[in-house]
Amino acid sequence: SDISGTNQFIRFDHNGNDAGYIEIAEVMLIQKAYPLSFPGYGATRSPESLTVPTAGVWNDNAWTVELLYRTSEKVGKDFVILFNVRGDDNNYYALTIHQDGRVYAEVCSGGTYYNTYSPSDVPLSVGQFYRIAMTGNGTNLTLYVNGVKIRSVSYIKPQIAMSNIYVGHMGINWGWCNGLIDDLRISSRARTDTEIAAAYASNQPLPVDEWTTCK
Repeated sequence: SDISGTNQFIRFDHNGNDAGYIEIAEVMLIQKAYPLSFPGYGATRSPESLTVPTAGVWNDNAWTVELLYRTSEKVGKDFVILFNVRGDDNNYYALTIHQDGRVYAEVCSGGTYYNTYSPSDVPLSVGQFYRIAMTGNGTNLTLYVNGVKIRSVSYIKPQIAMSNIYVGHMGINWGWCNGLIDDLRISSRARTDTEIAAAYASNQPLPVDEWTTCK
């Protein structure tokens, strides 16, 4: 590889044989511990914005969202969106971190809010990874942090179709997550307390199974 000149490239050949080789041009070196999207020649990078269609992925009747999160936010700065399934301003499902460092699982149905959250005396610490999960079975919303069931609350599911799934933001220009989200899995049923605890205890990436709709 040549990273000192004006043309950067990575070249692979076989035992120095130039008869055949692969050359990758426009190499972009970024000092990050995780991959970023490639903006393309002559383009500038915009905030990473992951959007997933709901078709075949989101089941309103029963679902589970699981992810790893490492916060870069200071408590008290603002609240951020980790995950959001959005119909409109009055109908959505969301997993958020609030100003006090609490993790919130929330359903907004017809403008009525139903939520459950972690204790205020145990806020998330900056720079630490947490495995966060929320489940819904159409009537009960449950939040988990590091395999531990925090609390369940009853809810009424939204009666309109969800348009998109947003990861790290809410589909509108606020609530951006300034942190790392990894190992995201969406399932088409509410996984059990035992499953959530076992996934955390395994310290392994979440597997893909028959109920996994997005990973």
